Amino acid sequence: MEHYGVPEKDASANAEQPMIPEELGESPAETQEETFFDRVTSFRKEGESLNHFAKRTKIPFATLKLWKNGASPCLCTVIIVAEKLQAEIVWLAFGRKRNGGLSMAEKT
Repeated sequence: MEHYGVPEKDASANAEQPMIPEELGESPAETQEETFFDRVTSFRKEGESLNHFAKRTKIPFATLKLWKNGASPCLCTVIIVAEKLQAEIVWLAFGRKRNGGLSMAEKT
């Protein structure tokens, strides 16, 4: 059956399988993406507990736990957190640098 002039493909035939890390020459650890939680908590001082980090940054502990469990903040929250941490917004939100600039974590 065609949908908007494009013939439908048989999903079972020639289904493209995703490549596994070993096929790409990478170890599984190299392919794991850094999460928003990872980027935020990279501003923890050495040996600092998550609870103390929450108090120091005034980011609610419960919010940090949500991020740790995979929740993603809205962009307005990312901006507020970036200001609190003096972090690059694009890096904090997406894990990449804007125009090749260093993140605050790399500057310190």
